[in-house]
Amino acid sequence: MKIHKQKVFKIKIILFAILICGANQIFSQQKSIKKTIKPKMYIIIDNQKYLLPNKAFDKIEIGWILSSTMPSKENLEKGEPIIFYANNYYKENLYAAIGLKEDNNIYTTLSSYADFKYKEASTMEESIELYFKENYKVPDNLHKKKFWWKVYISAIVEKNGSLSDITVNSENANAKVTPSLIEFVKDMPEWIPATKSKEKVRSKCMFGVYFEWFNEK
Repeated sequence: MKIHKQKVFKIKIILFAILICGANQIFSQQKSIKKTIKPKMYIIIDNQKYLLPNKAFDKIEIGWILSSTMPSKENLEKGEPIIFYANNYYKENLYAAIGLKEDNNIYTTLSSYADFKYKEASTMEESIELYFKENYKVPDNLHKKKFWWKVYISAIVEKNGSLSDITVNSENANAKVTPSLIEFVKDMPEWIPATKSKEKVRSKCMFGVYFEWFNEK
């Protein structure tokens, strides 16, 4: 509870969604075969053929691949490879997955999701609520106004735990509050980044915040 002179500021955090996630099973048939036989895999990107390591395969998202050539089990045991054909719309993502460039993709299919922990709070929702209660200050020019406001905040959780691309969405967005809120979220302590195949990756988080402040009288 934040107390201002002759004013009371209440804040309640409503966590309505944690990250945007997709299906966890990618190419289930190929993965099942890969676990038992461990065949060589190649991917065709922009008419060029590249070796596809198992670690890179695990980072590929649904939609990045258009089709594949799957040999019979007998031919796989003889060493015939699996060939994947890329959706070239996602070729930059695939280049990053196989190690040809820095991986700055935003992933939705994850091994673990980004998290935020603050002081003694035991859950992400409680951590966000406690952090806002203890640290967010209403802009001075709004202290005398009675106001209710629900906003939705989205951001990219970077691999180092910082937040970027912060946006505030609300049907009744207040232009005087939005800039201070974006700066406040930007300066939050480090989050725990998401992981995919035991590697830290970029991911998207989203949560709702409900504000209420009014005169005590």
